[in-house]
Amino acid sequence: MFDRFTDRARRAVVLAGQEAMRLRHDHIGTEHLLLGMVKEGSGLAAIVLDKFNVGLPTVRQQVESLAHAPATTIVPAKLRQTDRYTRVINYAIEESQLLSHNYVGTEHLLLGLLREPEGTAARVLAGLNLKLDDVRAAVLTVLGKAPQNKDALMTQAVNDLATRLADEVIEPEKVKAVAEALINAGWRPAKQ
Repeated sequence: MFDRFTDRARRAVVLAGQEAMRLRHDHIGTEHLLLGMVKEGSGLAAIVLDKFNVGLPTVRQQVESLAHAPATTIVPAKLRQTDRYTRVINYAIEESQLLSHNYVGTEHLLLGLLREPEGTAARVLAGLNLKLDDVRAAVLTVLGKAPQNKDALMTQAVNDLATRLADEVIEPEKVKAVAEALINAGWRPAKQ
């Protein structure tokens, strides 16, 4: 799975494990991955987060205030990965593919992390007064893939849903709500 990961992305994953151990957690979650990306320091994720004044001490403080208490038993040598962490890794791979990249870098890890708004990492970023959409836009801008206007995306998503659901009777407001939820979850039109 990690064969397409850049050295920096691999390092961020390793650092995530180290941060989980440092916090005496028995798992690796999204919060640890965020710490790993920031601590790695030279990847695109760290560069973008630095533009938002997100540094290691601040993220650590937020993680410690939001995360689980340290384990009362001995921390296992192999930490279990949370379901959200696993989804973020899979989202990162998807983001790489959507951008037509043949590698997975820290920027893709960050984009994947932003697609898991219920994770601890997203709560950490929200606690730092960051909007996930703004961070996503900043990553895509740095990559030269400036995001489409949200209104244009909404129109495209509604049209796509209307086409797929042509035989169904669904209120337009519900179609619009589903389209907005899809966009917020990272939906982008298929490349033609």
